[in-house]
Amino acid sequence: PDRVMQARLHSVGLKVLDYPRMKAFYQDTLGFAVERADEEREDRKACFFAGATPFYLVYDAPREGDAPPPARIRTRLDLHVDDVQSAWQEISAKLEKVNGPPHPTRWGGVGFSFKDPEGTTIHILQGKR
Repeated sequence: PDRVMQARLHSVGLKVLDYPRMKAFYQDTLGFAVERADEEREDRKACFFAGATPFYLVYDAPREGDAPPPARIRTRLDLHVDDVQSAWQEISAKLEKVNGPPHPTRWGGVGFSFKDPEGTTIHILQGKR
């Protein structure tokens, strides 16, 4: 089928409820450097890079009348690494619950997964994409 548009992923944004905790997780636990941060406004943001693709956390302040967050988070991040065994050793030492050790994935390659403090699934993968 013909594509209506051709697009490349520009960035990924995660809306978070506990901004300081989530920023610390991505910065301290996973080791991403904060490239930019705007923490003076109510909708605080921190930008990180995963390779060439930026991803950012933005504080999603609850407002009166908002529905509660969904019980099951459907967002996931797939992060490609050159050495999945080293990533496994580093991350599994920092977290209580990690789905591993690294194992073959259904799309090829090897990987493992875990959840960030607010429930986003993170897959660490080596090999085919």
